[in-house]
Amino acid sequence: CLRCGRTHQVKDILSLGEIVYGMTAAVDTVKQKQSELSVPEFRSESDFVVATNNFKDRATEPKSKRITLSEKNNDEDKSYEVKFKEMLLKLSNLYGKFPMYMLKIMAENYGIPTSKLTELVRGSKKAGLLTVSKDENYYYKLNKKRLSFTL
Repeated sequence: CLRCGRTHQVKDILSLGEIVYGMTAAVDTVKQKQSELSVPEFRSESDFVVATNNFKDRATEPKSKRITLSEKNNDEDKSYEVKFKEMLLKLSNLYGKFPMYMLKIMAENYGIPTSKLTELVRGSKKAGLLTVSKDENYYYKLNKKRLSFTL
């Protein structure tokens, strides 16, 4: 049997089972058998919702509940920036100078995607916070006046 892995004999199935003709009758029989076997405390209406052409108008939702994609992206960008700042501080405290592959490894550990990492590295280079030395190593210039930076 593909379903349970046991071997069955056809005569046992015919004697024990219930034969139903038609797809609709089969579906109704399965629903009936499932409701007979279910625990009465857990019986409820179906969780399935049938979609119709009537969609709820977004204009009826209050503006406080609506979140635009740009707001979500801004929140994600800010969280990546915070993680990137923490990562740079940790790398600079541990190593002083570090190669790009260290940034990639740490970004993976911090959950920063590589596409976002290149964007953050580029932005911090422009801001003068991340500098590349002659031997292709990066080092982080901490702003003495302010401990935070924005990209």
